[in-house]
Amino acid sequence: MHLCLTGDILQVFGAHTLEYVMQLTQGQIDYLPRLPKHIIIHIVQFLELSDIAALAQVSKQFRRVMLSHMSPLLACRSCTYWAI
Repeated sequence: MHLCLTGDILQVFGAHTLEYVMQLTQGQIDYLPRLPKHIIIHIVQFLELSDIAALAQVSKQFRRVMLSHMSPLLACRSCTYWAI
């Protein structure tokens, strides 16, 4: 990011906003924690169980959502598997 622009952002918006913008421009922002629960649950329906387990190990929010909604998701998956 241009040095002058960096200084302007720091002066006007503060260090927290500057850090966020720097991470955003460098592709370092994790969007999963920002997604609403219903979107996360919808995405999970397309994942393999091993992928769900892997995501639950690396994301605290994902793990919380999965623990609170795991039974209905597994029931839905077993219905899908039986229908095949």
